[in-house]
Amino acid sequence: MTHTDFADAVVRQLQADGYAVHQGAPDDGPDLAGSFWFSWSVPGMADAEVGGTVDTELAAWSSALQHRLANSAIGLHTAAGGARRPMGHFYPAALPAAAFDPAKMASRFGIPLAAAQAQVDAMRRQTVFMNDVYQVNVGLVEAPFGSACGDMA
Repeated sequence: MTHTDFADAVVRQLQADGYAVHQGAPDDGPDLAGSFWFSWSVPGMADAEVGGTVDTELAAWSSALQHRLANSAIGLHTAAGGARRPMGHFYPAALPAAAFDPAKMASRFGIPLAAAQAQVDAMRRQTVFMNDVYQVNVGLVEAPFGSACGDMA
């Protein structure tokens, strides 16, 4: 799976979960014209939740993903005895310094030092979210389809 395929899959899942991204038109006034934001609504909600304005469509999808992760209550885990336990909320996190040591990474995973350095470089460009079970790294892919289409997370 490529970065682009992953980003497309994330956007499709967010859309299936009730998220949409909007772009302000000149008729919307100077505060919204040219800006992007996400909205979230599902059947049964009295109103939609709306994210703040950002400069690109990709940033709006990234904001939607952050909202989705922060409000996640997906039941994937089971507690003792088989009872379902909802997934905990995701919060911004920082990785320990050792995670950015290419020599330690190469040794731990049995990979060449150059591959470990490339992974460390990629990790430095990512935003990390964690809950009690999972870590999610979100990275920006700048204009994968050209400047007319914008960036992707």
